[in-house]
Amino acid sequence: MALVLFLITVKQSLPCNSTIYRPANPSNMRVLAAHLPGTNGQNSTHWSVLLVNRNTSTTNIALTLGAKEQPTAFTMYTYSKMQSDASSDLSLQPTAITRQQKDHRLLTQVPANGIVLLSS
Repeated sequence: MALVLFLITVKQSLPCNSTIYRPANPSNMRVLAAHLPGTNGQNSTHWSVLLVNRNTSTTNIALTLGAKEQPTAFTMYTYSKMQSDASSDLSLQPTAITRQQKDHRLLTQVPANGIVLLSS
């Protein structure tokens, strides 16, 4: 239930004119991506990507963003069961500053029973 509320909160936190993508999900994974609009009709490189891993092991994932405007760096926020057991602070904290794209794919790891939020 908490995961569902988290996803609803993230979706409601995006600007209303964002383009939301719900790609096909790998087994036991959930993916939601949003391309945020540029200002004054300009193209935008602002993306938010949410990855939820329901597997009992870490999952490697490669995403392709479907736009000409590709960011070169993301801030990565991670939340996992192991992290919550180790700390009483349940807020999402940045765990990495950049994730470079390789061959126009975004490569990242999502911890077991965890959530990764990538924001450019």
